[in-house]
Amino acid sequence: MTLTSSKHCPHFLQLAHSGAGGVIIAKTDEEKKLFVTSNTSDQSVFYTVSTDVAKFNFSGKKFAILSYDNFRRYFNSCQVSRKDNSGLPVLKTVNDDEDEPVTVKIEQTLLNAKLSHTLAMTDCMIKPSLYDEANDSFFAIDVNNESAKFALSSEQINYLQKMIGTIGATNIKFKVDNGICTITLYNPKTSDVFSQSYAVTCDPAEQFEVSIAVSSFGLLPTASYNITIDKEGILHFAQDRTDDISVNLYIMTLA
Repeated sequence: MTLTSSKHCPHFLQLAHSGAGGVIIAKTDEEKKLFVTSNTSDQSVFYTVSTDVAKFNFSGKKFAILSYDNFRRYFNSCQVSRKDNSGLPVLKTVNDDEDEPVTVKIEQTLLNAKLSHTLAMTDCMIKPSLYDEANDSFFAIDVNNESAKFALSSEQINYLQKMIGTIGATNIKFKVDNGICTITLYNPKTSDVFSQSYAVTCDPAEQFEVSIAVSSFGLLPTASYNITIDKEGILHFAQDRTDDISVNLYIMTLA
Protein backbone atom coordinates (compact mmCIF):
# COMPACT_ATOMS: atom_id res chain seq x y z
CA MET A 1 0.00 0.00 0.00
CA THR A 2 1.33 3.43 -0.94
CA LEU A 3 0.13 6.80 0.34
CA THR A 4 1.26 10.14 -1.04
CA SER A 5 2.37 12.92 1.27
CA SER A 6 0.54 16.23 1.27
CA LYS A 7 1.92 19.20 -0.66
CA HIS A 8 3.03 20.74 2.65
CA CYS A 9 5.31 17.84 3.55
CA PRO A 10 8.51 19.00 1.76
CA HIS A 11 8.46 22.34 3.59
CA PHE A 12 7.72 20.60 6.88
CA LEU A 13 10.52 18.07 6.55
CA GLN A 14 13.07 20.73 5.62
CA LEU A 15 12.57 22.35 9.02
CA ALA A 16 14.78 19.64 10.49
CA HIS A 17 18.27 20.85 11.26
CA SER A 18 21.49 19.89 9.55
CA GLY A 19 23.47 17.63 11.81
CA ALA A 20 20.48 15.57 12.90
CA GLY A 21 21.11 11.93 13.58
CA GLY A 22 18.15 9.57 13.56
CA VAL A 23 14.67 11.01 13.02
CA ILE A 24 11.38 9.49 14.18
CA ILE A 25 8.15 10.69 12.55
CA ALA A 26 5.05 9.64 14.49
CA LYS A 27 1.33 10.33 14.77
CA THR A 28 0.11 11.29 18.22
CA ASP A 29 -3.06 12.45 19.99
CA GLU A 30 -5.30 10.02 18.11
CA GLU A 31 -3.59 10.89 14.80
CA LYS A 32 -4.36 14.60 15.05
CA LYS A 33 -0.71 15.57 15.50
CA LEU A 34 2.48 14.73 13.68
CA PHE A 35 5.61 14.71 15.82
CA VAL A 36 9.20 14.64 14.56
CA THR A 37 12.01 13.93 17.01
CA SER A 38 15.73 13.74 16.38
CA ASN A 39 19.03 14.04 18.20
CA THR A 40 22.69 14.53 17.34
CA SER A 41 25.00 11.53 17.53
CA ASP A 42 26.43 12.66 20.88
CA GLN A 43 22.89 13.26 22.22
CA SER A 44 23.78 16.82 23.26
CA VAL A 45 21.04 18.39 21.10
CA PHE A 46 17.44 17.20 20.83
CA TYR A 47 15.13 18.54 18.13
CA THR A 48 11.33 18.33 17.91
CA VAL A 49 8.73 19.49 15.40
CA SER A 50 4.98 19.01 15.75
CA THR A 51 2.08 20.03 13.53
CA ASP A 52 -1.23 18.85 12.11
CA VAL A 53 -1.02 15.30 10.81
CA ALA A 54 -2.21 16.45 7.38
CA LYS A 55 1.28 17.84 6.76
CA PHE A 56 2.34 14.26 6.01
CA ASN A 57 -0.57 11.85 5.71
CA PHE A 58 0.86 8.33 5.86
CA SER A 59 -0.53 4.96 6.94
CA GLY A 60 0.68 3.41 10.18
CA LYS A 61 1.79 5.06 13.39
CA LYS A 62 5.46 5.91 12.92
CA PHE A 63 8.61 5.45 10.89
CA ALA A 64 12.28 6.25 11.35
CA ILE A 65 15.05 7.66 9.17
CA LEU A 66 18.46 6.49 10.37
CA SER A 67 20.42 9.43 8.91
CA TYR A 68 18.37 12.54 8.28
CA ASP A 69 21.29 14.35 6.65
CA ASN A 70 21.41 11.63 3.98
CA PHE A 71 17.65 11.79 3.45
CA ARG A 72 17.72 15.58 3.17
CA ARG A 73 20.50 15.33 0.59
CA TYR A 74 18.43 12.82 -1.40
CA PHE A 75 15.40 15.11 -1.30
CA ASN A 76 17.34 18.20 -2.35
CA SER A 77 18.96 16.33 -5.25
CA CYS A 78 15.48 15.63 -6.67
CA GLN A 79 14.30 19.24 -6.58
CA VAL A 80 13.82 21.29 -9.76
CA SER A 81 14.11 25.07 -9.32
CA ARG A 82 10.78 26.75 -10.09
CA LYS A 83 9.29 29.93 -8.62
CA ASP A 84 5.88 28.33 -8.01
CA ASN A 85 7.41 25.38 -6.12
CA SER A 86 6.03 22.98 -8.72
CA GLY A 87 9.50 21.46 -8.93
CA LEU A 88 9.34 19.96 -5.44
CA PRO A 89 9.54 16.15 -5.30
CA VAL A 90 6.63 14.02 -4.10
CA LEU A 91 7.13 11.70 -1.13
CA LYS A 92 5.41 8.33 -0.85
CA THR A 93 5.58 5.62 1.79
CA VAL A 94 5.52 1.93 0.92
CA ASN A 95 4.08 -0.15 3.74
CA ASP A 96 4.43 -3.72 4.98
CA ASP A 97 1.67 -6.26 5.60
CA GLU A 98 0.84 -4.54 8.90
CA ASP A 99 0.40 -1.20 7.11
CA GLU A 100 3.55 0.30 8.64
CA PRO A 101 5.99 2.28 6.40
CA VAL A 102 9.16 0.40 5.44
CA THR A 103 10.33 2.52 2.47
CA VAL A 104 9.99 6.17 1.51
CA LYS A 105 10.13 7.10 -2.17
CA ILE A 106 11.16 10.50 -3.53
CA GLU A 107 9.59 11.01 -6.97
CA GLN A 108 10.35 13.83 -9.40
CA THR A 109 7.94 13.69 -12.34
CA LEU A 110 9.68 16.54 -14.18
CA LEU A 111 12.80 14.39 -14.44
CA ASN A 112 10.98 11.05 -14.62
CA ALA A 113 13.14 10.04 -11.65
CA LYS A 114 12.57 8.05 -8.45
CA LEU A 115 14.75 7.44 -5.40
CA SER A 116 13.90 4.83 -2.75
CA HIS A 117 15.17 5.01 0.83
CA THR A 118 14.86 2.08 3.23
CA LEU A 119 13.49 3.12 6.61
CA ALA A 120 14.89 2.08 9.98
CA MET A 121 13.13 0.25 12.81
CA THR A 122 11.95 2.80 15.39
CA ASP A 123 12.63 0.41 18.27
CA CYS A 124 16.33 0.41 17.34
CA MET A 125 16.71 4.19 17.34
CA ILE A 126 18.63 5.89 20.15
CA LYS A 127 16.18 7.88 22.27
CA PRO A 128 17.42 10.95 24.20
CA SER A 129 16.75 11.26 27.92
CA LEU A 130 14.08 13.93 27.36
CA TYR A 131 12.09 11.63 25.09
CA ASP A 132 8.72 10.42 26.40
CA GLU A 133 8.44 7.13 24.51
CA ALA A 134 4.87 6.44 25.65
CA ASN A 135 3.62 9.62 23.97
CA ASP A 136 6.24 10.08 21.22
CA SER A 137 7.01 13.52 22.58
CA PHE A 138 9.47 15.37 24.82
CA PHE A 139 9.11 16.23 28.47
CA ALA A 140 8.59 19.98 28.87
CA ILE A 141 11.00 22.30 30.67
CA ASP A 142 8.99 24.30 33.18
CA VAL A 143 9.84 27.89 34.02
CA ASN A 144 10.24 27.92 37.80
CA ASN A 145 12.21 29.82 40.41
CA GLU A 146 15.42 28.16 39.22
CA SER A 147 14.95 28.97 35.52
CA ALA A 148 15.22 32.10 33.40
CA LYS A 149 13.33 33.08 30.26
CA PHE A 150 14.00 35.65 27.53
CA ALA A 151 13.58 36.10 23.76
CA LEU A 152 15.91 36.58 20.80
CA SER A 153 14.81 37.83 17.39
CA SER A 154 16.09 36.26 14.17
CA GLU A 155 18.30 39.34 13.71
CA GLN A 156 19.80 38.86 17.18
CA ILE A 157 20.39 35.16 16.51
CA ASN A 158 22.12 36.03 13.23
CA TYR A 159 24.27 38.65 14.97
CA LEU A 160 25.41 36.20 17.64
CA GLN A 161 26.22 33.58 15.00
CA LYS A 162 28.15 36.24 13.06
CA MET A 163 30.16 37.18 16.16
CA ILE A 164 30.90 33.51 16.86
CA GLY A 165 32.65 33.37 13.50
CA THR A 166 34.27 36.78 13.94
CA ILE A 167 36.18 35.88 17.09
CA GLY A 168 36.36 32.13 16.45
CA ALA A 169 34.42 31.26 19.61
CA THR A 170 34.13 27.63 20.74
CA ASN A 171 31.96 28.03 23.87
CA ILE A 172 28.98 30.19 24.81
CA LYS A 173 28.22 31.11 28.42
CA PHE A 174 24.79 32.25 29.64
CA LYS A 175 24.96 34.10 32.98
CA VAL A 176 21.69 35.09 34.65
CA ASP A 177 21.89 37.72 37.38
CA ASN A 178 19.47 40.36 38.67
CA GLY A 179 17.07 40.28 35.71
CA ILE A 180 19.79 40.20 33.04
CA CYS A 181 21.12 37.34 30.91
CA THR A 182 24.63 38.01 29.62
CA ILE A 183 25.73 35.86 26.68
CA THR A 184 29.52 35.56 26.43
CA LEU A 185 31.46 34.07 23.52
CA TYR A 186 34.97 32.67 24.15
CA ASN A 187 37.97 31.90 21.94
CA PRO A 188 40.39 29.95 24.20
CA LYS A 189 43.24 30.13 21.66
CA THR A 190 43.33 33.92 21.44
CA SER A 191 41.56 34.74 24.77
CA ASP A 192 39.21 37.00 22.79
CA VAL A 193 35.79 37.55 24.38
CA PHE A 194 32.49 39.01 23.14
CA SER A 195 29.44 39.61 25.35
CA GLN A 196 25.91 40.93 24.96
CA SER A 197 23.16 41.34 27.58
CA TYR A 198 19.39 40.84 27.45
CA ALA A 199 16.59 41.40 29.95
CA VAL A 200 14.89 38.24 31.21
CA THR A 201 11.10 38.02 31.61
CA CYS A 202 11.31 35.36 34.31
CA ASP A 203 14.09 36.01 36.81
CA PRO A 204 15.35 33.12 38.99
CA ALA A 205 15.79 33.52 42.72
CA GLU A 206 19.58 33.19 42.54
CA GLN A 207 22.19 33.95 39.89
CA PHE A 208 23.66 31.08 37.88
CA GLU A 209 25.56 30.41 34.68
CA VAL A 210 25.70 27.58 32.15
CA SER A 211 27.75 26.96 29.00
CA ILE A 212 27.13 25.18 25.69
CA ALA A 213 29.32 24.31 22.73
CA VAL A 214 29.20 26.66 19.74
CA SER A 215 28.41 23.66 17.50
CA SER A 216 25.10 23.21 19.33
CA PHE A 217 24.08 26.86 18.85
CA GLY A 218 24.92 26.60 15.16
CA LEU A 219 22.13 24.04 14.68
CA LEU A 220 19.44 26.68 15.24
CA PRO A 221 17.48 27.40 12.06
CA THR A 222 17.21 31.15 11.38
CA ALA A 223 14.15 32.35 13.33
CA SER A 224 13.03 34.17 16.47
CA TYR A 225 13.07 32.14 19.70
CA ASN A 226 11.66 32.12 23.21
CA ILE A 227 14.45 30.72 25.39
CA THR A 228 14.26 28.97 28.74
CA ILE A 229 17.49 28.32 30.67
CA ASP A 230 17.36 25.70 33.40
CA LYS A 231 20.22 25.85 35.90
CA GLU A 232 20.27 22.05 36.08
CA GLY A 233 21.84 21.88 32.64
CA ILE A 234 19.56 22.43 29.65
CA LEU A 235 18.46 25.23 27.33
CA HIS A 236 15.14 25.18 25.50
CA PHE A 237 14.83 27.21 22.27
CA ALA A 238 11.18 27.41 21.13
CA GLN A 239 10.64 29.02 17.73
CA ASP A 240 8.29 32.03 17.79
CA ARG A 241 5.89 31.10 14.99
CA THR A 242 2.41 32.19 13.83
CA ASP A 243 1.46 28.95 12.06
CA ASP A 244 0.45 25.54 13.41
CA ILE A 245 4.02 24.19 13.46
CA SER A 246 5.89 23.96 16.78
CA VAL A 247 9.70 23.78 16.55
CA ASN A 248 11.86 23.17 19.63
CA LEU A 249 15.58 22.69 20.18
CA TYR A 250 16.87 21.34 23.51
CA ILE A 251 20.60 21.81 24.17
CA MET A 252 22.44 20.08 27.00
CA THR A 253 24.91 22.33 28.77
CA LEU A 254 28.59 21.53 29.27
CA ALA A 255 29.70 19.96 32.54
